[in-house]
Amino acid sequence: SAILGQDDKLDLTVLFDANGLGALTTDTAFAGGYLALQQSGTDTRLIFDRDGTGNTYGASTVATLDDILAIDISKNLITV
Repeated sequence: SAILGQDDKLDLTVLFDANGLGALTTDTAFAGGYLALQQSGTDTRLIFDRDGTGNTYGASTVATLDDILAIDISKNLITV
């Protein structure tokens, strides 16, 4: 699998701000079900759900990281 460097970042602030979620941190976004990492073969999907664990909206893939394993992704690489 590919290796992410410390300078690699996924900046999702525009997405979170546009959905009224700008007050969340990366940790609270994952804990609240707004973000998830999903392994798909050798790729990892970054999943976004605008109402977290609510049932109004469904989750969708906002990024696919080719040849990157989810266990290799540090949450400090993601900004919300």
